[in-house]
Amino acid sequence: HEPWPNSYQPGDEGYDEYRLLVETQYAQLDASLQNLDLLVVDSSYTTAEYPAKIGWGHGTMEGALAWAKRIGVKQLACTHHEPTRTDDMLEKIYAEALASCGFVSGEDGAPKVQLAFEGLEIQL
Repeated sequence: HEPWPNSYQPGDEGYDEYRLLVETQYAQLDASLQNLDLLVVDSSYTTAEYPAKIGWGHGTMEGALAWAKRIGVKQLACTHHEPTRTDDMLEKIYAEALASCGFVSGEDGAPKVQLAFEGLEIQL
C-alpha cells in the first residue's frame, strides 16, 4: 500500500481540499480495518528510501508499523520486501524500524510484528 500523496504542493490552489479528501479516504479505510486479527502489508522501503520510490506502488516499513498500531491490529506481517536486499539487510532495517516505532512488538496492546517469508504460517 503506497501512501496516497497530495498531488498539489502546499500553497497551491486545491491543496487543502485534496488533503481533506486523502484524510477522509484514510479514515474510511482505517474504520473498515479496525481490530483485524492479521494485517499483511507491503513494506518494501524505509522512510528514507521512499522519496526516490514515489509512484512505484509500495509502502514503507515504518508506515506499516504506524498503520497497524493506528487501526489496532493484533498481528502485522510485513511483506513484499525490496528484492535487492539480503536477508541480513532486511533484518537490519526491520530492527531499526521496530526500534523507531514507539512500541514493543506484542506488548501493551501493540501488534505482534514479524517479517513475512515464503512458507510462513500464522496462527489466528
